[in-house]
Amino acid sequence: MSVPLTLSGMTVRLKVILVSPDGKKVEVLDAVYRDPFSQNYPAFLDGLLSWPAWTPYGGVPIISVQNETWYFWSPNGIFASPLASLCVVNCPNTDILTSYLAVTVPGFWLYSTPFTYPENFAGPLYYNLISSLNYQTPTISPNAGTIPNAPFGGTSSFTITQTITNPTSKTYTVYSAALVVAAYMSGNPTPYFFDIAYFNFSPAISLSPGVGMIISATFSMPT
Repeated sequence: MSVPLTLSGMTVRLKVILVSPDGKKVEVLDAVYRDPFSQNYPAFLDGLLSWPAWTPYGGVPIISVQNETWYFWSPNGIFASPLASLCVVNCPNTDILTSYLAVTVPGFWLYSTPFTYPENFAGPLYYNLISSLNYQTPTISPNAGTIPNAPFGGTSSFTITQTITNPTSKTYTVYSAALVVAAYMSGNPTPYFFDIAYFNFSPAISLSPGVGMIISATFSMPT
């Protein structure tokens, strides 16, 4: 008797809570996104698993948050070794990018326009980035030092949480968010930012002056 093969990918449950200046909390979004990954994520994984084969082709193309094309795992690329790592929480040396990037905190970046077909990466949206907000460093659960439970035939999950506040006198309409990571190469302290996931908000979320936004994304994958 044959057993049917069931394919089930990763899901992300995204919750958005608005916090008023007096501390009142209102949940404005609780949605599940299936495999919401930008084109950078599979490209990065493909290169990580097959980097020697990419050397003759100049490396694996990755699109930065500023819509620049970088090449990983190539002697002539930005990342010449396969020792690149990704960071979202407590990432070092991001302050050295202050003169280069509008936002220098990895995590969820908010945009004033949605992601639209065919572009499933954040680079083209850079000039729609809402950069006047206060982006705080994200946290991750389980905490560092604890591996998420991954039972046979079950589900493993982890959660990234970030608080973003509006310190301005302007109200912003938020249509989307991207999960931005910092990439590092062995021996090079400079981080490079690119996105690995994207989320459109439906409906768009209004972020008023003095209001904070708590974004909580739980990534769940079958094990």
